[in-house]
Amino acid sequence: MKTEKRVLASLEGIYSTSVVTLGGRQYLIGASENVGKATLLLRADGSGSSVICDAPGGVMNVVQMPGSDELLSITDFFPIFKSEGASVYRLTPASGRLDAWERKKALTIPFVHRIGIVRGASGRPFLLASTLCESKAYQDDWSKPGSVYVTPIPASPAQEWSLAPVFSGLTKNHGLFIQDERVAYVAAEEGIVRLDFSKYSDGGRPESDFISRVPSSDLFMADIDGDGVLEAAVIEPFHGDGLALYKLRDGGMENLYRDAICFGHAIWIGTLRGVPSMLVGNRGGKKELLLYRNRSKGLAASAWEKTVIDEGGGPTQVSVLFEGDRPCVLSANHETGEAVLYRLA
Repeated sequence: MKTEKRVLASLEGIYSTSVVTLGGRQYLIGASENVGKATLLLRADGSGSSVICDAPGGVMNVVQMPGSDELLSITDFFPIFKSEGASVYRLTPASGRLDAWERKKALTIPFVHRIGIVRGASGRPFLLASTLCESKAYQDDWSKPGSVYVTPIPASPAQEWSLAPVFSGLTKNHGLFIQDERVAYVAAEEGIVRLDFSKYSDGGRPESDFISRVPSSDLFMADIDGDGVLEAAVIEPFHGDGLALYKLRDGGMENLYRDAICFGHAIWIGTLRGVPSMLVGNRGGKKELLLYRNRSKGLAASAWEKTVIDEGGGPTQVSVLFEGDRPCVLSANHETGEAVLYRLA
């Protein structure tokens, strides 16, 4: 596959990527996990970047607040799992300017690793925060499992947040995917739990059930064959060496495909120019960014074609965007410290 590679910015320890719409225009974000490193606002055409905040670093992911130009960012989650002071910050453009941002700590949540937005029964937005663990005595201590927390999003930065646990007991709680702001899928050593917020109200608990009991790390979901049923691409187990594709069926998951990877970390599935596709980033081995495509009817396991888009970058996260009908992949190439945009033919 013909690919154009464009380095948008150099950023030591880059870990997180996202695509946001600010002032009616699409922007990209690249953020570092390292101490004191920046979160950058990037332009896909390579015309420049600006600093959203230059500290404290330790950014695991950044999400956009519903209906506004404000962002929420995990900070202070530092390598390797030095994250007792991990927090969520609210980032607001100063006077509507995208080259000057105000930063206010919203919550301190030790070991918070993923955040996202969900909506309850009334349509009110809530912040969902998922913790890797409760605490650690040393790097490989997994004796205190993590939890999923929810808080209403205050209308203004001056108002207080109110955090409450809604699901606990998740060891190596690493992956999060949110479907249509209503259903959250959380991946951990215990498997994948589904949290349905469609009937949720503040102070209650979402409906929950495990759809898989296979130890899992990261996941992404989409209906890639157009049959109205979601497929799930999953890295197994924690920081694992297995890629699995499933179809969700009757409260469970039917395996469709498997492949060997190496310290898988970045994951995405969807359709690229109408073709069912998966993207995987390896932080081990040759540290490749891989593209899988399947043109067969029914997603036949033997029909998946694997292409190496790039190697040596060690992607930690990827985001997909489009220039017209041309797909592009924003990759946090952690190994080389670069935010890279790959334009796919």
